[in-house]
Amino acid sequence: WWKKLRRIPIQTKIKDFLWKIAHEINRCGPYFKGWKEENRWCKCKPNQEETMKHILLECNLNEVELLWKEAQRIWEIPTEEKPKWKKPEYKNIKGLPLEEIKNKEIDKEQNKIWTKRYINLIAETAWVIWKIRNNRVINEEITPRTAVTNQLREAIRRRIIIEAAAIRWAKESYKEKFEQKWGHLIEHNDENEELSKPKKELHTREPEQ
Repeated sequence: WWKKLRRIPIQTKIKDFLWKIAHEINRCGPYFKGWKEENRWCKCKPNQEETMKHILLECNLNEVELLWKEAQRIWEIPTEEKPKWKKPEYKNIKGLPLEEIKNKEIDKEQNKIWTKRYINLIAETAWVIWKIRNNRVINEEITPRTAVTNQLREAIRRRIIIEAAAIRWAKESYKEKFEQKWGHLIEHNDENEELSKPKKELHTREPEQ
């Protein structure tokens, strides 16, 4: 599990976040049981323990419904061969590095590419939800709804730019896999200007951390 997590092309802080989810040591809900009970409960409704499952999949104070719908919309941006979107359950997020898409209609190599994109999208969405929650709970600031989906789009845009920079001098086979994974997002311009940047820019900008 850990070896697969290390190979996921995401920021180190997101890997750390996923590792904590898997080991149930994020600072929320059950973490405060028995010593800071006031921090244990979510404000969305009475007696709701703020578990990671609740934070990432249930709590509307974190705009989870809006963000998972945006993740689905990004996944469903037109492409020729596309596995059906599957909203993750908590067990899928907890074991995210082990997720695997198996679509009989496409070949094994294409399934691997779609698996990588799915893992990236789920990880980035969960991370944005966690940041929105922390902004609300720790900083006591509410993220405007108009900014919520923009955060996810920007996260995916940065991921595309980083991966594009990383394969700048790579073999053609790596560039082809990049195009298969992200190319249709780059080329699609209708409602995704935040994601659609000229290929020249994607291949010349320095990686962001």
